[in-house]
Amino acid sequence: FVKWFFFFFMNTRKLYDGLKAFNLGQHYYLQDFYCPVEKSMELISFTEKELSIYPVWLCPVKVCSNDQKLSPHYIKNSEILLDIGIWGRTEKYDKPIEINKNFEKYVKQLNGRKMLYAHAYYDQKEFWDIYDKKWYATLRNKYNAEGVFPDIWQKVHVSTTSYKLKITRGIYTM
Repeated sequence: FVKWFFFFFMNTRKLYDGLKAFNLGQHYYLQDFYCPVEKSMELISFTEKELSIYPVWLCPVKVCSNDQKLSPHYIKNSEILLDIGIWGRTEKYDKPIEINKNFEKYVKQLNGRKMLYAHAYYDQKEFWDIYDKKWYATLRNKYNAEGVFPDIWQKVHVSTTSYKLKITRGIYTM
């Protein structure tokens, strides 16, 4: 009876929407970056300086040889990448947007990419400089996705407005 009665408010989608609306997730840093192995120590040092989150996930990955242009391991000029996963709460995380944008810029300088499961703070131009927009538009057109589904930038992009705990919006959403 309880499950039936509360299902509308407590299903997974509603709980996830509520978490996003409350902005509770902004108290944690959750990102994975794929970086050429020869540049990985630079990113690990940068991570220590900026966030001091431990442990850090390190997973070697072979670069893909075919055109998986949206994949984080589609990076030219390297054979082995290191997936550096940074997940956790940090005391230094008082400016989440600024820190995320700094990481995105730094990883791009290292010829790396971020995993697109997490928030992305790139503006459209920055995003499409990394990912092949022409190729992606052709693919969307081929499968009639235009006007039906949002594009990948719209799915992962987070607005650069400041994050604040939003209790009323979270309750309303649930």
